[in-house]
Amino acid sequence: SSGINAEYGGILQDKKVSVSRTPGHTKHFQTIFYSSKIRLCDCPGLVFPTTAPKQLQVLSGMYPVAQVKEPYSIVGYIAERIDLISLLRISHPNMEDMPDEPWSAWYICFAWAEKNGYMTARTARADVYRGANSILRLVVTGRICVRFTPQNYQPDDLCGSYRDLLTELLSFAKEEEKGDEEEEEEFSESSEENEKEGSSSAKGNMFSVLGDQDEM
Repeated sequence: SSGINAEYGGILQDKKVSVSRTPGHTKHFQTIFYSSKIRLCDCPGLVFPTTAPKQLQVLSGMYPVAQVKEPYSIVGYIAERIDLISLLRISHPNMEDMPDEPWSAWYICFAWAEKNGYMTARTARADVYRGANSILRLVVTGRICVRFTPQNYQPDDLCGSYRDLLTELLSFAKEEEKGDEEEEEEFSESSEENEKEGSSSAKGNMFSVLGDQDEM
């Protein structure tokens, strides 16, 4: 959560939360209304909501993937909401023997483990558990996007709100990059001028250093 308060200031273009170099500066949970449909939450560290299911806590990064003992239900939770099979480009393990057999979370993890070569050390079989963890990490890191629409939201209003937010974030990022480039150009120009002045002074008086030593 390093630098989150500074990010809020960049998004809102105003100082809404206090910023400090010391971690742990935020002490209380607070909400910031970006617009009538988007609300930002600033919390001290990670907050584990008791009302959110375990699947959402893992997918949002609040619960470590390495500590998940049973990842198959979470993979099934993902597959129910997005076309995970097409995104992973996997084929059913029993396609030749039973082509009409439906997909399950275990089959998805099995097929993904076979595709990536995840094998157990002793039996040399597909490591289904490792395949499930790999899928969860793809979602947590954002390589596979899972989006949930809030309650009582219309699709048009939701897309418009996110579109406005993304356009403002992109414009802010472009301004930051432009400012960094201008600073780099000014720094390079000043360094070149200093080098030219130093070389011209050295050419004008080649024995200035020796003269200073004699005077001392």
